[in-house]
Amino acid sequence: MNKKIFFVIFCIFLLTGSVSNAVPNNYNGKGSLLISKTMLDEFYDYIAGPKSKQPEIFFITEDKSKFYKKTFRNYGQKSFINGSGNIKRHKKKCEIKYKQTCYLFANARVIVWDNGSHDMKKKTSSIKYNLNKEEVISRLEKMGFEVSDIDIENIQDILVLDNNFGKE
Repeated sequence: MNKKIFFVIFCIFLLTGSVSNAVPNNYNGKGSLLISKTMLDEFYDYIAGPKSKQPEIFFITEDKSKFYKKTFRNYGQKSFINGSGNIKRHKKKCEIKYKQTCYLFANARVIVWDNGSHDMKKKTSSIKYNLNKEEVISRLEKMGFEVSDIDIENIQDILVLDNNFGKE
């Protein structure tokens, strides 16, 4: 009897593919994303550094101009992936702070933004802590993200008026 129960549980485990992706998908950002210079700098600051500064969560606001990131001191944990409760709590903090919807870009060191070009599995979407900025750019581009070397957020359409405008 015990062997049958164990076998059924084992089969369910195999069939459900219970190898963890990085995430509950309902908080992930979706669609194409142009990564600006500012966004890249913020993300690199989040990702890089000693192993003791473990990246926890990285959100991007709906207008893609602001970022909410959280790191914590790692006291010996080998790896860390947030569950849905922690993601939801930080999403709410981001939305209160910036007064707009926030979407999850990275859970720990795993890119979870669904741009349709990568599988969002931990093995293929992870970014190691010891990569330099060019290597991070290369990894992001392999995942299908376009990385810009200018700040898209600061570009505005400015109407320049003639000095004689309205004087006639």
